[in-house]
Amino acid sequence: MVYNNIYHLYISNIRESVYLAAVFVKKQWLIIQLRVDESNFEDPLNLTKDISHRGWSVTRELKVGKDTKVDDIMHLFRQAYEYQQ
Repeated sequence: MVYNNIYHLYISNIRESVYLAAVFVKKQWLIIQLRVDESNFEDPLNLTKDISHRGWSVTRELKVGKDTKVDDIMHLFRQAYEYQQ
């Protein structure tokens, strides 16, 4: 789904849909907001910042630029997906 350059990522199957992240598209980067379990969340490279104080359903934000390695952020998405299960 797209609302004002905000992409909402869902992992779907026939029975259910899981909200994974919001993606804000900027000129030079993407801002990705993840819904994760703060008590078990691991970010060894400190790529995310805590945005839980905003009171939204997402609790972590990550800025992805041209130098960001996909391998570095995939475990963050995996944690967000596993939290929804």
